[in-house]
Amino acid sequence: MEDQTIHLNSNETNEDDDNNKKNENKNNGNKRKRKPSGGIGNEKADCWKYFDPKVERPDGPNGPLVKMAHSELPFKFVEHPTFIKYSKNLQPKYNLPSRHTISRDVAKFYLEEKEKLVKFLGNPNHTIHLTTDTWTSTCQKINYMVITAHFIDDDWVMHKRVINFKRINSHRGEDIGRVLLKCINGWGIKNVMTITVDNITSNDRALKYLIEHLPSMYDNGKYFHIRCMTHIINLVVKDGLKVHANEVETIGLAVKYIKSSSQRIEKFKGCIKNTYDSNRFLIAECPTR
Repeated sequence: MEDQTIHLNSNETNEDDDNNKKNENKNNGNKRKRKPSGGIGNEKADCWKYFDPKVERPDGPNGPLVKMAHSELPFKFVEHPTFIKYSKNLQPKYNLPSRHTISRDVAKFYLEEKEKLVKFLGNPNHTIHLTTDTWTSTCQKINYMVITAHFIDDDWVMHKRVINFKRINSHRGEDIGRVLLKCINGWGIKNVMTITVDNITSNDRALKYLIEHLPSMYDNGKYFHIRCMTHIINLVVKDGLKVHANEVETIGLAVKYIKSSSQRIEKFKGCIKNTYDSNRFLIAECPTR
């Protein structure tokens, strides 16, 4: 009787084991039949978009490596060992482009953006506002001129674009006017509403030359010549400070004296710290602003 009991218990145990194995096999079968859920190791995954062809290439014309030019980084930055190591940590499978590839893509990006801008500026339904200034480089002794276009796009967003930066022969009014006219015609601008310039005689002559040679202007040039308000305020302040010219000159010389030596600067900062809690420091005079 005792042996039969043991035998029966053994059968029950074997049956339980068989049932457990069947359940495990059934569960494993269900697992194998389960459709992929989109893991990183699956090619059909939706959560990993890095290699999706719909996603723009990082080194493409509009990619982040091209837009690094906006930060004025050198092209050889992509070949720096630290940046390469950093990129490999982010995505080991991605091969960084060379500086030559980046240079090519930046040039392509520039041409594409210029084509869009030419198309917009050349539309007669868009009014364009220009600002310009000239100066002489103190170290090179060369005359430069810059022209900036200001406009509002179809979504009512204000933009500004530098459309000309070049050397000029002189600051004479007619020379400035010729460069302005050449730039306007070169970009195909049809509708210049205003040009803002400093309040000096040469600019008056330059705009007079431009009015005589431009084929058309917005509202017959009624608002064409705009004088720079900040330059006018600067002239007013300078004229007013002439009353205290000696005092102003003394303060200016004192600022120059302190800022001409690193030891004087540190000593002056120490005096400020002991008397007044401020992070500000002396500002040198800018004659034109």
